[in-house]
Amino acid sequence: MPVDTTELLNVLRSPSGIDFYPVVIQVLMVLTWAMHMFFINITIGSLLMTIVGYVQRDLKWRKLSQKTIKIAIISLSLGIVFGVAPLLFTQVIYDNLWYTANNLSAWLVILFVPIVILAYYAAYFFYFRNRDRSPSWLVLFPLLSLAGILYAAAAMHIFSYQELFPDKWVDWYTNGGTTMNTSGWHVYAFSVPRYLLFILLSLFVFGIYMKGYAWFFSKREDMDQNFVAWFGQVGQKLAAVAGALLVLDAILYNALQGTLGHPVIWGTVGFVAVVWALLMAWSRSSAGWVAPTLVGLAFFSDLAVGIMREAIRMIELAKFNHTIYDYPMHLNIFGPVLFFGTLGVGIAVFAFVLYVLYKGGRRAGVYEASKVETANTLWRFAWFTVVMWLVIFWGTGVIVLANLNNY
Repeated sequence: MPVDTTELLNVLRSPSGIDFYPVVIQVLMVLTWAMHMFFINITIGSLLMTIVGYVQRDLKWRKLSQKTIKIAIISLSLGIVFGVAPLLFTQVIYDNLWYTANNLSAWLVILFVPIVILAYYAAYFFYFRNRDRSPSWLVLFPLLSLAGILYAAAAMHIFSYQELFPDKWVDWYTNGGTTMNTSGWHVYAFSVPRYLLFILLSLFVFGIYMKGYAWFFSKREDMDQNFVAWFGQVGQKLAAVAGALLVLDAILYNALQGTLGHPVIWGTVGFVAVVWALLMAWSRSSAGWVAPTLVGLAFFSDLAVGIMREAIRMIELAKFNHTIYDYPMHLNIFGPVLFFGTLGVGIAVFAFVLYVLYKGGRRAGVYEASKVETANTLWRFAWFTVVMWLVIFWGTGVIVLANLNNY
């Protein structure tokens, strides 16, 4: 008996609906995905350059591997933290797609966290043992770490890609109506160009990040400025090659997907192409604004790819007359107010931390933030917002508990 895909998608939605406007959740999902992906891109790129640097005989490359592995462990931590938000937003408006795709390949979900933990510890072990004259076998640990992160990336790719074929879900699960595939080991859809797109994006973004690193430490008297400048040059070469391949691969993937003619696709791919062109045009510029501008554009390249990714999903779902904009909504203003309030607190805290890190990192020696009025002002404001958030959060809990019998 044929399955009505449109009806299937609607039935699989949460019967309780959602509590805020779908378009707002969608925008937040794409934005937070770009933030998450920016740090994951840096993680993948830094791990690859760690391996490349470590296997070289030149001590300069060994020193590069010592820098990039430190970048890798920090960016992986941030990538994991920032990965929570887009996942939650996805589960709200695309619950019917996300949970189905996860169940079809359930073992990939189960293995995801243990493998990421293993990758994290492998990177940390290498970070503590990596020296100028460390043994060659030690490279196995960044290789293991990179393999783990690439597995995690492949798993997320599989879940997101299997979402795009709801008309095939029943056939996949029942093997064409003959049996029930309940093992959870099956991979039903995988696009090499789409997966490769995110790997190339990682190399492109990290190459630009290396240029930003060289700019950031260019005023430090306590650092070898020849090495710092060379570090940026390596990043320029990496981003130049990866960026060109990224644009070509994005065109290839959308051509195969049948979405190449959509204006949003051309706009997003075109934006990444413009960023690459600016990278090439400014390659010999010594102006101080070039590197930080390119780092900002690298983040917006992630955002452009996130928009492209969401546009493809909407295009594919439109074939089944399915859209998130008609998801049943029961407006509950308290949840969004708490969310945006928490977001504001986070921004206040991060503003203080980033300011101190920027000022301290740009100079040699000890940076005494307590003697800087701007830092003190940011600290007081961040502390005030955290205290107010705690009062409101716990106060709300006390009020709810006190009136529990009235519900």
